[in-house]
Amino acid sequence: MPVDPSSGIWMPELNPKQVTIFNLKTRYNLISGSRYSGKTWGVLHKVLRHAWQTPNARIAIFCKTIKNAKSG
Repeated sequence: MPVDPSSGIWMPELNPKQVTIFNLKTRYNLISGSRYSGKTWGVLHKVLRHAWQTPNARIAIFCKTIKNAKSG
């Protein structure tokens, strides 16, 4: 499990774009970029950190179509 040496806190192995997403402090985030740039993994790690660090955290996942929601 990777740990940030400066703070001793868990830090996932991410590329630079994902680290930027992971460390955003704004309430709402609009993430854009080309395909396969790591947007999904950066957002997923951010959601997991939110769920772990926030007491009584609530998470909702929205899909573009019902077909995608049912297959996932």
